[in-house]
Amino acid sequence: MKPRLAFRAYVLRSGIVLSVCTASTLKAQQPAEHLYEIVFGTPITPSQEKFVHEGLRSQDPDPVVVVAHAEKKVWVGTSAILDQELFRDALAPGGLQITDFVLIHESGRSSGADASGTNEALPEYVSTGDVQRDNSIYDLKKRLWLSRRHMIHGAK
Repeated sequence: MKPRLAFRAYVLRSGIVLSVCTASTLKAQQPAEHLYEIVFGTPITPSQEKFVHEGLRSQDPDPVVVVAHAEKKVWVGTSAILDQELFRDALAPGGLQITDFVLIHESGRSSGADASGTNEALPEYVSTGDVQRDNSIYDLKKRLWLSRRHMIHGAK
């Protein structure tokens, strides 16, 4: 084989190996999980809930949201780090005022997950004594877990 053709074959093989390694590495990465608790000054009406969802989707196209209308709270599961000021600005037309904005949980990819994510541990229920809050956070964690499994395995 001529030296020039041998070099082209080497470059082609190297490029294929590199692209396969890169693709498998990217697939194995899971986004970080950020759980937020957001408290409002007044109960959230169904019409105001639209502003909550739009404000969150402007920062993450696919957040998991649990709204407790009467309790004036929203729990959000997202792969994004939310910007409180951007969210506050998105809520202003709806008349909602944030009184508390707390990152309550942050984690990376589960250490038990393999590249396909099939061994990811089920979410754990953590009891703090506030049953309504604990149930909402657990529900949010379950929804995030299910949405990740859906993304990995697709609709069946």
